[in-house]
Amino acid sequence: MTEKRQTLEVQCPSCKQTVLWDRNNPHRPFCSAQCKNQDFVSWANEEHSIAGDPLHDGVLSGDIDLD
Repeated sequence: MTEKRQTLEVQCPSCKQTVLWDRNNPHRPFCSAQCKNQDFVSWANEEHSIAGDPLHDGVLSGDIDLD
């Protein structure tokens, strides 16, 4: 029995180029190491963020007195 795999195409999050989602692409979902690294640097420079609940923003800040 042979298994037919479906080809999945996604857009590179950095440059929007169409790229195959394939195990042979070590940079997936990015098209290249350059786009992957560019995205990493953007996160490190806090140009990207994940939306959160302001009520819980200080939980890990050490400003909360638990006593």
